[in-house]
Amino acid sequence: MEQNKNVMNEEVVVDYTDDQRTEITNKANDQYLKMAKEGKYKDILVKFGQNGNYSLNNLLYMLSQNPNATVAKGMGEWERAGRSIKKGAKSMEIMAPTKEEYEVAAKDEAGNDMYDEDGVQIMNKRERTIGFHPNYVFDVKDTEGDKYESYKIGEKISDAEKSIILEGVRRALQTKRYRMVFTNGADFADGENFKVDVDNRTLKVKKNMKNAETSLAAIEGASKALCAYKNRNFEGLKGKKAEIFEDASIKCILAARYGLDTSGMEFGYMQKLGESDLLTLRENLSSVCTGTKVVMDRVTSSFARAEREKAQNAMPTGISALNDLFDKDDFQDKCAGKGDMEVA
Repeated sequence: MEQNKNVMNEEVVVDYTDDQRTEITNKANDQYLKMAKEGKYKDILVKFGQNGNYSLNNLLYMLSQNPNATVAKGMGEWERAGRSIKKGAKSMEIMAPTKEEYEVAAKDEAGNDMYDEDGVQIMNKRERTIGFHPNYVFDVKDTEGDKYESYKIGEKISDAEKSIILEGVRRALQTKRYRMVFTNGADFADGENFKVDVDNRTLKVKKNMKNAETSLAAIEGASKALCAYKNRNFEGLKGKKAEIFEDASIKCILAARYGLDTSGMEFGYMQKLGESDLLTLRENLSSVCTGTKVVMDRVTSSFARAEREKAQNAMPTGISALNDLFDKDDFQDKCAGKGDMEVA
C-alpha cells in the first residue's frame, strides 16, 4: 500500500504504510514479551499510568527504543510545562493519528434535519482518523527547567477537586452509556466502595466517604466498567481469573497515575507463564489500558476545562470590564481633552 500524504498545518505529513504499522506493532509485542519474561510486567503498568495519554502500543514502542523512559511528552507539551529539551537529547518515535474533518447534518430530537433562520441546513463538524504518521517525544530526563509534577490525589482533596474528578468520570462513563449513582453502604460488602452493574450499565459508588476515597472509588470503578466492555472478537482470558488479573492491573495503573503506593503490588507470576499465555493476557492488558486511558483522559480534560473557565471568569467583559478596570473619575481623567475618535 502506498503511503498517504496529508496536509496538516501547511506541512505534508506522510502516513505509515500498512507494513510499517505492522512492524511497529510487532516491536511493541516483542517488548511486552521481553518485559513480562524478565519480571517487569509491573513496570509496564506503572509507566502506562505515568504516560496514560499514549496507547499501550505506543508506550511499548517507546520502551523498545528507550527501556529507561519514565514520563514522555512532545516538545510543545514540555515547553508548556516550563521545560526545554536538552542539547543532544534523543527523541522516541510514536504513531500519531492523522485526522480529517468532515461534516454531518445536525438532527433534532425527532431525527429531522435542522435549519437556521435563513433556511440553511445546519452542519456539525466531526473528526475521523484516516491514518497514522510518525511523531516524536522526549523523556523527562532529557529535559530541563521547571520542576515537573503530575497531579496526585492525597488524603485530603477539596470539594472543588472532587467535583472536577467526578465530572471527568461521568464523561468517561458516557462513552459506553454508563451512569454513576451514589448509594448507601447496605449495598456493599465489607471493604467495597463501588460496584459495577454491567447489565444495567451502572456504576454504584458508596455514599458519605471522604473526598479522596470517593474520587478514587469513582475512578477505579469507571475504569473497571469500561474494561468490562469487550467486543465479540475478544480473544483474551475470560472468567474469574481474568477479572482478578484485570482488577490488579487497573489498581496498579491508577496508583501510578495518581501518586499512590505501588510497592505492595506484585505480578511475579507473569514471569512464569509461557509465551502463548502471555500473548493471551496481552489482550486483557489492552482492554485494561483502553478503559483506564479513557477515564484518565477525561479527568485530565475536566481539570483543564475548569482552569479555562476560571480564567474566563477572571476576565471582565463589556461595561462591567470598564467598571473593573477604571473607576468613574479615573476613566474621565484618562479621556479628558480627547476627541470622540481618540477615546473610541
